[in-house]
Amino acid sequence: MERLEADVDRLGVSSLVVTIGGISTYPAMIMQTGYRDWAVQTVAHEWLHDYLFLRPLGWSYGQSHDIIAINETVADIASQEVGDKALDRFYGVPIPDRSPVPAQPPKPGGEEPAFNFNREMRATRQAADALLAQGKVDEAERYLEERRRVFLDEGYVIRKLNQAYFAFYGSYADGPISVDPIGRDLRTLRRQAASLKEFMSITSRLTSYEELKALLR
Repeated sequence: MERLEADVDRLGVSSLVVTIGGISTYPAMIMQTGYRDWAVQTVAHEWLHDYLFLRPLGWSYGQSHDIIAINETVADIASQEVGDKALDRFYGVPIPDRSPVPAQPPKPGGEEPAFNFNREMRATRQAADALLAQGKVDEAERYLEERRRVFLDEGYVIRKLNQAYFAFYGSYADGPISVDPIGRDLRTLRRQAASLKEFMSITSRLTSYEELKALLR
């Protein structure tokens, strides 16, 4: 992995080699795992990509970062619901409350809150983006390595934290790494839809971020 990354880095770009959980071939292929809940969610995610592949959103995959982010985030949102219901129906796992919980700042004189991965990773992404916007590429890379060590100290093993890490995982716009408003907008659209079926029917016809924003006006 590191040899391949070193070869790519010589081209003057940021690189990252990672494993993937699955790929939406037909039938979908999923990495072998002993984690049932993860497997169920991932199976749902990849089959939803197959569903989208036959519709405008899937046809447009790869045409822009926005379309990739919409596609991956729609699959994430829907697979979470499908996975929760499948685990509840077939394994008796209660459907969890996934309502977003706002991060609470520490109270004056109170105890510091526990390390929150989502909050810290989002703050890291924002700080790195600010450095890159100023053209401070080397400073951004050094900062990200410092932050990687912080996450490591907290028990989160991240082999490499760089611009490529954010570029890859940032495609999932409802995740902690993304600062893309697409995730927020799709979550809003899901709340407005009468059902998951309606949400999928609407989003599967999207071919641009502008069309998504128009639905929320």
